[in-house]
Amino acid sequence: MDLRQNERANLKRCLGGLLYQSYTNLEILVLTKGTLTKQQAEFLAELQPYHRLEIVEASQLKEAVAKASGAYVYFLNINDLLLKEDVLAKFYQVANKGADLVASDYQRFDYQTNMIYWVNKEEQMAFLGATNKQQYQRELGELTGWLVKTSLAKECLASGVSEQLAAKLLRQEAKQVAVQLWLKTFNK
Repeated sequence: MDLRQNERANLKRCLGGLLYQSYTNLEILVLTKGTLTKQQAEFLAELQPYHRLEIVEASQLKEAVAKASGAYVYFLNINDLLLKEDVLAKFYQVANKGADLVASDYQRFDYQTNMIYWVNKEEQMAFLGATNKQQYQRELGELTGWLVKTSLAKECLASGVSEQLAAKLLRQEAKQVAVQLWLKTFNK
């Protein structure tokens, strides 16, 4: 969870969606520049005895990913909310079917189109081949909402690529990519 740019964001709301997931084998890495609000610091301190949670004070994402010990890393933006409790379980199931990278726009506000993408289709995943990658360029444009093999994420970020170009490099290096499809869009 990246808090470097959004220190004033609602940490409780975001972590609430993560902590209520049916997939519970989680290690939570909170990336911060060291500037947590008093409420955020207190909230994280309350959670630490009950969850594998580490606050990583660093300037770069690669420093937090380097500390990840699980098989997969899920990139969660502080402004995102995992509304359904089985989102990560479904991502993990798809990853176990061979995907190195699973992407989604699950309940995400797109600033360019002013649309909120919401309510994913049940069990609808598109495995991408060379021919249909172009139609999912928006979903694959940034790391937020991606489940990636940790070894792949560490390798790509340690290569010295900028965070802005990390998504492109991860897409290129992933042998199998899947995208979760949405059902409805709502105007803001």
